Amino acid sequence: MPDRRPHVLAAIAVALPAVLLVLVRLVPALAAEPAERGGALVLAAAAFLQLALASGALAATDVQEHRLPNALVGATALGGGLALAGAAALAGRPERMLGALVGGATLFALHLALALARPGGMGLGDVKLAGALGMHLGWLGPSVVLAGALAAFLLGGGIAIAVLLARGRDRPAAIPFGPALVVGAWVAIGLA
Repeated sequence: MPDRRPHVLAAIAVALPAVLLVLVRLVPALAAEPAERGGALVLAAAAFLQLALASGALAATDVQEHRLPNALVGATALGGGLALAGAAALAGRPERMLGALVGGATLFALHLALALARPGGMGLGDVKLAGALGMHLGWLGPSVVLAGALAAFLLGGGIAIAVLLARGRDRPAAIPFGPALVVGAWVAIGLA
């Protein structure tokens, strides 16, 4: 049986800063907007806390197993979507939910096009995760969606270059993109 301790530590290393970011930066920023207080704030915080916890598990699983489980990605998208829809409804801000839907659809479509353009280059788990992350980013605004996508591709590209330099071009390796997607999204959320 493989030693899973490094992957548990990796999950904590991703999830803990994300949880702290939600509690220290995002919740106070949302609380500063009068419409987003009360139930809307609780639901928005729940959506992002759920994403934070799932982020660690998703990144660690992708590193270890080179897959993103449909159940976890689906739960992240569904739970987050429902909580964000409730927050937008309670705040009387339907444009927030529209932004979430557009952000999710945009990142899903972009990553699907990339996956179809080069089969084997990007998995469909990455495509689905991009949609779930895009929904959360879109709820914060279109510039956050763009920042998250750019950060993910820059980080993923940097990782790919480092792996190629370390292994050599003669020994190609599959590089999981899920961690770059997750960290890129949290970088964008932190800058929002």
